[in-house]
Amino acid sequence: MSGRKRSEVVDLLSSGERIRKEILSNSYKNINSILKKNEKVIEEIEKGLKILKELLPTFPENIKRDYEKDIKTIEASLKIINNWRDSVKIEKLDKVENDLKKIDSNFSTMDIKAQELRNSISGKDWYCDQEYREAQDLVKQYKDLEKKVFSLRDETTEKFFHNSEVLEKTNYNIRNKEELKEQIRNLENRIEADNHKDQLIKEFKEIDSILANKFLSKEYKDLEKSLNEFILKDTNHINIHSGQIYNKITSFVNKLVFEKEKFDLKKEKTEREFESLKLFVKSFEFKDIEALIEERDEILDIFTFQEKYCNESFKENYLDILRCIDKNIKNENFDEALIALKTTRDLIVKESNKCTNTYERLLKEQDMVSKIVSAVYELGYDFQVDGDPRDGYSIEAILGDEIINFDKISIDENGTPIIDIDHQEGVGGTCGNTMGKLLKALQYEGIFITDITKNGRSAIYLDKEENKWKNTNKTEARR
Repeated sequence: MSGRKRSEVVDLLSSGERIRKEILSNSYKNINSILKKNEKVIEEIEKGLKILKELLPTFPENIKRDYEKDIKTIEASLKIINNWRDSVKIEKLDKVENDLKKIDSNFSTMDIKAQELRNSISGKDWYCDQEYREAQDLVKQYKDLEKKVFSLRDETTEKFFHNSEVLEKTNYNIRNKEELKEQIRNLENRIEADNHKDQLIKEFKEIDSILANKFLSKEYKDLEKSLNEFILKDTNHINIHSGQIYNKITSFVNKLVFEKEKFDLKKEKTEREFESLKLFVKSFEFKDIEALIEERDEILDIFTFQEKYCNESFKENYLDILRCIDKNIKNENFDEALIALKTTRDLIVKESNKCTNTYERLLKEQDMVSKIVSAVYELGYDFQVDGDPRDGYSIEAILGDEIINFDKISIDENGTPIIDIDHQEGVGGTCGNTMGKLLKALQYEGIFITDITKNGRSAIYLDKEENKWKNTNKTEARR
């Protein structure tokens, strides 16, 4: 017999099916999650823009003349906010949703074609070359659609990040506008305070003393001293110079707000990244290899996967770092916490890469064991498989009085298959002949090796070399 086997066609179709399942379980899920989040972000942006369109109170001309510098500062800040508001661009993702529907429709069409191919080879074991070519083309289509999905995922993520930045800027400008409102209210209070010392005292008392002592302790005490000296002056002096004291109060309040905002922004960033780190480590999940063997779909987090298949775990180290970061945040040591957050994220990436390499290696080992079993089965051997994904596998193949032991089946760090074979020849058999058949069978299954060695010499071509030596000796003897 010659030509492609039915099993080869089935393997190709299965690889296409795996691509589709992987896309549905990961990429589709991620894209749909981002689409939902993006809708909420856009809704929040539109609400924020409505707030930014609200008009602020205006001042009569006489007040504008008297407090020109303050009002111009407010108007300049408001102009910056309005200019940004009018230039905002929101990224819609309607096209992505339509593209996903088209891709899903293409997948359905391809699934039908795949099932038709399976039906067409149901009664054939060999001579499936045409079906194999069609299966190859189908797998290529699956991979092409996979690339499109990845491209949509990247586009969706990029636009979502853009909208998230717009939302953050919107909220920032809303806070700025609220500050402008507060400045206007303070200015209105200042106008009243020009002729009334009690108003100055009131404004001073409205300062948050806890924040002032925390961020601007010396300036706060100096301001208090100036005010106490000022209110002891005569009425004319207070009426003439009250604006100066109020300016000091206003300047101090603005500076305190600025310092508090810097503090809050750094705190917010640190806390946000802290929570993001916890979600980040949870985002690394792996399918349980043993569950896959039992045809179950079970997901392991990175820590559980490490403990089960890598014989190591960075979980305790990670938890210790989290406790340290949490302590720094509570103690308001945000710079130290941010450094630790970056270091921890790098650690998570490093450990996830190690887990990914182990996961891929174990999958390859599973595949290789399956192909070896198929090979010895095709050669007529009875077989038994022992072992598990963690400790590796061995296979014993028996045909009459001949035994082939696959003692070690593994993949090294470079992705190279390693198969240790112990062959007990049957009566009348030769190692070279058996190993030659085995090599061809393995190649048919997709394990592309060129020779099998024994004690550093080819076990396949050993018999030929010995026969050549015997014939040469016979010739010399005749001479």
